[in-house]
Amino acid sequence: MPFDNQKHAPRHAARHAQGGFGPDVMGYASSTSPYSAGRPMVGEDPVAGEGDAPRPIGVDPEETGAFEKLSSGEGAVLTSRDNAEEAAAAARSHMMRKSRRGNVRLQGRNRPKVRSTAPRMQTNKKLFAGIAIAAAVVVIAMIVIFNNALSSTTQTQTGEDAQTQQEEQQVASNDTMTYHDASYGLMEQGGGWVLAKLDGSGNYSSTVVQLSGTPVSLILYQGAFIIPENLDGTWDVIAYVPADGSVASAVVDSDGNPVGGSGQISEAVLDGSNLDVTTDSGTVHVSLM
Repeated sequence: MPFDNQKHAPRHAARHAQGGFGPDVMGYASSTSPYSAGRPMVGEDPVAGEGDAPRPIGVDPEETGAFEKLSSGEGAVLTSRDNAEEAAAAARSHMMRKSRRGNVRLQGRNRPKVRSTAPRMQTNKKLFAGIAIAAAVVVIAMIVIFNNALSSTTQTQTGEDAQTQQEEQQVASNDTMTYHDASYGLMEQGGGWVLAKLDGSGNYSSTVVQLSGTPVSLILYQGAFIIPENLDGTWDVIAYVPADGSVASAVVDSDGNPVGGSGQISEAVLDGSNLDVTTDSGTVHVSLM
């Protein structure tokens, strides 16, 4: 609000008189106060006495209240031509001190300790050891199972080979063979030849098949005894399967006729599924299938 000099003149006449102001002056006038020389300080009235607070022009002190005087060090220093070099030097000194403090903090033991936010992999040595032991047990078990399977397969093949060898045998007429833990052989018994079952000493035990002629050899093929024999001027081939109630019968050809012929057998050899019979007339291939 505008300052009414006439209204306030009686109230401030004495103070204005001390500072060199007239009651009709609208603002501060030049003063001979020592505060007007040199650099002014914020918060100090250039024309006020030591005990007076400054009074800004245009403000009613009754409404705002009196301003208190700032103490030493609370005001701001205004830079002028006289103190510009000093202020610049103080600023440079402050920046150098700040720079040195910052470098010290980032080096050596003064470096700030910051906890890493990267996730750490938690390792459990006991867990890894347990997994390794379990894996080793699994591997060992697999090896044992594989070896057992291989051994079983080998034994099965060996058994099959042995069974095959046992199912297919050939011996001379004066020799013996073993089949299903029993011994068999061709022997003269009671004026004729028989296929006999032998005891543990290889002696006659019982008659299995009574033959009509003289046997040439004893052959075992797929569980059946095959006996080629010579008759009076002719020959034939007898087959017998050892089983309860079984009887001997002649081997027949594909037409169902008994295999045989004239002459005498000199040799009979098992060749796969065929029996090669050699006679005076030549060789005859007899199929046993």
